[in-house]
Amino acid sequence: MTDPAPGSVEETGLPPWATALFVLGVGFLLFAAGNGRPGLLEQDEPRYAVTARTMARGGDWLVPQFNGRERLVKPPLTYWAIAASFRITGREDEGAARLPSAAAGALAALLVAFAAWRVWGRRWGVLGGLALASMPLHFGVARLATTDMLFTLFFTGAAAALLPALEGSPRSGRWILLSGLLAGLAALVKTPLAIVLPPAAAAGAAYLLARRPPHGPAQQAAPHPGLLAPGNRGRTLLALGGAFALFAAVFLAWFVAADRATEGRLEEELRRQVLMRTDPDSDTHPAPFWYYLAVLPAAALPWTLLLPAGVAACLRTVRRREPGAATAAFALALPAVVLAFFSALPSKLPAYVLPALPPLALVAAAGARSMVERPGSRAGALGRLAAGWGGLVLGAAAAAVPWVPALRDRVGDAALRDGLPIFAVSGGLLAAGGMLLIARRPRPGFAAFLAVTIALTLTAGPVLPRLEEEKCARGLVEAMRREGLGPQDRIYNAGNSLKGVPWYADRATETKPDGSSPTEAAVADALASRERVWAIAEHDPADKHAEGKRTQWDRILLRLPAGTPVPRVVFRGMGRIVVTNAPPR
Repeated sequence: MTDPAPGSVEETGLPPWATALFVLGVGFLLFAAGNGRPGLLEQDEPRYAVTARTMARGGDWLVPQFNGRERLVKPPLTYWAIAASFRITGREDEGAARLPSAAAGALAALLVAFAAWRVWGRRWGVLGGLALASMPLHFGVARLATTDMLFTLFFTGAAAALLPALEGSPRSGRWILLSGLLAGLAALVKTPLAIVLPPAAAAGAAYLLARRPPHGPAQQAAPHPGLLAPGNRGRTLLALGGAFALFAAVFLAWFVAADRATEGRLEEELRRQVLMRTDPDSDTHPAPFWYYLAVLPAAALPWTLLLPAGVAACLRTVRRREPGAATAAFALALPAVVLAFFSALPSKLPAYVLPALPPLALVAAAGARSMVERPGSRAGALGRLAAGWGGLVLGAAAAAVPWVPALRDRVGDAALRDGLPIFAVSGGLLAAGGMLLIARRPRPGFAAFLAVTIALTLTAGPVLPRLEEEKCARGLVEAMRREGLGPQDRIYNAGNSLKGVPWYADRATETKPDGSSPTEAAVADALASRERVWAIAEHDPADKHAEGKRTQWDRILLRLPAGTPVPRVVFRGMGRIVVTNAPPR
């Protein structure tokens, strides 16, 4: 009996369109279900939500506005997507704000599924897509209203569109142009890196494919004719030039108009942002060179356990020019290029390496395939044992976390009690998956790994209120309303550190004429005036005593004019204090 052909109905029991809907639907449900909780988390989510709400209510769609002032730090596509979500759903809430990220995360999983099933079969495509959806970093960011998931989607699309050129497709030119278009959309989200890093990875993959002749029983003795074949360099350069022109046209169509509307301030701000993130002396998110070597394996768990087998399988596929050699080479090259680039930058955050996760999901799918279809091979057997024992060790470590004395002292017993179901369930599933792999039952082992993320979603309920209490301004604004916040009252957000106040108060807070936060003297003068004023200031007495310094509220209090009544305290929390000169209700 012959094996079903890749992509056939017999392979999975579903037609291709149903398989695609399955991956898309599971991903979207994972990312969108219950994403109205917790409230918008400081500081990035409120910035995007408030700016998008301003657009949706008739504000300027060309030049983003936050809290009544220009916000030029990021291009506008994320704001446009969230504003469109508000308009389409008819809701202006946390769930609608996070909807574009959820959709982007699910579409990125679908792209990975397509890339894998077109060369290795649909069952491995489904596994690759769901593996990406269940990776902790991808899963977490897809439930946030930020730029990162939309950027990852367009970056992944720009990279995937280069695969036909690597495979030598006669229509490679069209796909390269599509890559340029998607890179332009990625630049409208965040940064122009999608026009640089995927082509660099494609060049690396082409080098891997051309480095030596096929070894072993090659299924493809020579590359297909196409843009990468000898003699076609002129067509390749022409297609790449067209892609860059499309990229520039998409990005510059907005940039030129917005820069003219801001009288050059947009160019100055974008230049400042680039210098801030590339200057070795910058103090913006500094981290050592090896930072991502620790972050990336954790971000891809539990599928990191399958990567050794996947790397071996991809190298074997490339060396023997088996079907999928171009996909395998690109899946190895792209995360290496992303990792090297962002490791070289002084500014580092975990979300920066999100674009490395889709190709790593492909590598994990290749590892799973080798364990099932080539269980007797050395790479398949060693990979299965390594993943199995790794799952057992990780499961035991996760289950033991609540009992670590140092951690109990650091985060407190209450927090660990809230997280106990998460540690227990994740640890149990990881251990179960590991034991199943060791017992040569890889399919149920992979299912146990997939279930980790779903189980975490179901058991995270006790943690959400604590997260909202520490990272969301909703409770603070609700306390102000209970104490009599009126529609004409003025809010002074000293330090302007809580970005969620304009969202939950549904109004702009007071700023200086240049848009910066009010000075401590201005806050003190406002509290001493006859206007109804509410002031939010940093106030963490524990830090004050530890450092021997006055808090921001202490300094404002000292600046109050003599004879001014001490303002009434209405809220303490999040390291801040809220006071008002308004009388009690």
